[in-house]
Order: sequence, then C-alpha cells, then structure tokens
Amino acid sequence: MAGFCEDGNEPTGFLKAVWKGNRPFQVFMKDKPGKYGILIRMLADCKERYVHSMEVYAGKQEGTTSEYKGPKETVIGLVAPIKNTGRNVTDYYYTSVDLAEDLYSDYNLTLVETVQNNRKHIPKELKSVKRRELYSSIFAFTDSSSRKPPVTLVSYIPKPKKVLVMLSSQHCDACF
Repeated sequence: MAGFCEDGNEPTGFLKAVWKGNRPFQVFMKDKPGKYGILIRMLADCKERYVHSMEVYAGKQEGTTSEYKGPKETVIGLVAPIKNTGRNVTDYYYTSVDLAEDLYSDYNLTLVETVQNNRKHIPKELKSVKRRELYSSIFAFTDSSSRKPPVTLVSYIPKPKKVLVMLSSQHCDACF
C-alpha cells in the first residue's frame, strides 16, 4: 500500500487478505500469520482514511501478450489519481532512486521511505558497517548539474552491525 498525506506523515504497507482456498493468484508470505492470501495493493490517504486506488494482484496471466508490470509501473499506476498534487508518497517494498526521480519529475510527487538493503542502486559505501561508529550517518546526494530530480540517501547505524538506509526526494538541502 502506498500512503500519502499533505503533512508528510504517512503510514505505509500493503494488505493481504487471508485466504484458505486454492486459487492461482494467491500469494505466499512466510513472515505473516496467515501464510497464504490475496495481495491487494492500494493508495490510501492517512489523514482522511480514504482509499484512492487499489489493485488486486492476480498472478501471472498465461496466454496474454501484456508486458510485465514491474514494481515501478505498479506504483505509478496507483498514484495516477493524485498526479501533480505535490503530495508525499511512501512505500517500503518498491522504493528506489528511479521511482523517486520519476515521481518527482513526471508526477510532482515526493517520496520518503527506508530502502531495503538488497537494492542495486544503493552504493556499497552506504551499505557497509565496517569502520563506522555507532549512531553515525553518511549522506549521498544527486549531482545538481545532472538535471536529475533531487534525491538524498542517508545511511545510519542504529545498532552494531546494522545499517538503515533512507531515501528522500523531499529533503535535499545540499542539492542546490
């Protein structure tokens, strides 16, 4: 679920309806209490508690010629109703630098969220815990001369041997 709010404080997540039947589009999530269910992605306003758009994951469609709908396309399809509103969107599962740049430049939306450490676009220096002090931070910014939207990555060490990486296209004081 992608969430948004005008003040920038958004809860995020996704909805999985627990399902005990046998359907070709059910998903398996080992970390959830109900292991099998139907995955529903949605865009919801955290203040008004209003769902703007939703999409039920129907699994791989056999026999269709439609192209693969990847994570970026999923989020862009969900945020279409709030295009050019200047709101902030958060989504943990699909957060990437490419998505943040596209939302900022094409949709006038900002993205603030923690990033999974297995993402390819995160520099190795930000993922490393070697030779880093506890509670230390490293910042990375987009190059302002590259004409790309402003994106900030922050790597923080909250515990020994643990790295937390955050991405923001809303907060970029050093970009300009």
